[in-house]
Amino acid sequence: MNDDSSDKLIPDWLGCPVCQRPLRQRGSVLYCQSHNLSFPEVNGILRLLPPDKVREAEAFVVEYRREREKQGWRPLSAEEMSALPYKSPSDWDPLYWQVRRQSFHQLEKWLGSSGRHNNPQRIADMGAGIGWLVARLAADDHDIVALDLSDDDAFGLGAARRLKRAMNLNITLVQGAIDNLPFQCQQIDLLIYNASLHYASDINYCLASGAELLRSGGALIIMDSPVVDKEPDPDWRWAGGRKLEKRQLITALERAGLKYNYVAVGRSIGWRLRQLRTRLSGEQPFELPLIIARLA
Repeated sequence: MNDDSSDKLIPDWLGCPVCQRPLRQRGSVLYCQSHNLSFPEVNGILRLLPPDKVREAEAFVVEYRREREKQGWRPLSAEEMSALPYKSPSDWDPLYWQVRRQSFHQLEKWLGSSGRHNNPQRIADMGAGIGWLVARLAADDHDIVALDLSDDDAFGLGAARRLKRAMNLNITLVQGAIDNLPFQCQQIDLLIYNASLHYASDINYCLASGAELLRSGGALIIMDSPVVDKEPDPDWRWAGGRKLEKRQLITALERAGLKYNYVAVGRSIGWRLRQLRTRLSGEQPFELPLIIARLA
């Protein structure tokens, strides 16, 4: 591997995104013998996409960046990324990050109460983006994979790579899809859908596949995905994202054999006023819950 990964062994719980079977390492390439597929590392990022997903990923990267720039987002320095979620960058939405800060606080509280801070965990951050969450979790010596479909230098794993270098983080960067998980079954302690589940093309399949990855005692976490009470307009979507209908989400969790704890966040006056304005504009207000689910 190149200098970005030479200081860290590739997690042996990674798997083929097509069949989830173990991968063999050949120099800087991971190889699936079952399907005769090779997955290279490029510029410090393992490319674990099925062949038919590569063009889709390229299109997503372009659209996602375009939408973020329309929203006023800008590339962040490593210092700004490392301050998230506690300090929102200038020109970024402070109210959005206020809610994400509350979600992270609840996650931290649960990690502490469950004793997971003191016991190294295998963690997969599904939708790692610029890497702020894995940067926070890496302080506890966990074995962490940061996965995202985007390798963009501003809003994807390219930015996470800069943060990894600046903070000397012991994490593995993987370009992959949440609909084609590049992990072996029953190998993960914490599978975190970090503002990403609403990009899944089929949440029933996505959560069922995710549940199969959990080790005994493992947990599947959903955070910062927009959830609404009624099924949203199917036309409301961008870059693959959409709002999730609460009943459909709960049904998907139950079908996956998961029992869950649904924690509402975003109860500040500012957030409530924003949702009121959303309702008055004719759109459904939404919440960004933290859901902690385990095998029943």
